[in-house]
Amino acid sequence: MTFGGRTLALQIPSAPLDNTGYSLYITAMTGKDLIKLLKKHGWELDRVSGSHHVLIKGNKTLTVPVHGKKDLKKGTLEALLKQGGLK
Repeated sequence: MTFGGRTLALQIPSAPLDNTGYSLYITAMTGKDLIKLLKKHGWELDRVSGSHHVLIKGNKTLTVPVHGKKDLKKGTLEALLKQGGLK
């Protein structure tokens, strides 16, 4: 992923690391954790509709499900990271 001309890698604590220090795998993450990560990368909370938090960045919209302390499923997490530009 490039951000401001620099290449960045997603770092999540407790994930196995390769010899460069970058995480190899995405670990389980809750919707709240993903929202915190997205906010660090410039996304802003627009509105909350039930258990779905809608974030915006420019003209892009991203909907993140937040269901208490339940982890997001792997496919959902991967898709949201890709849509959010973090992967």
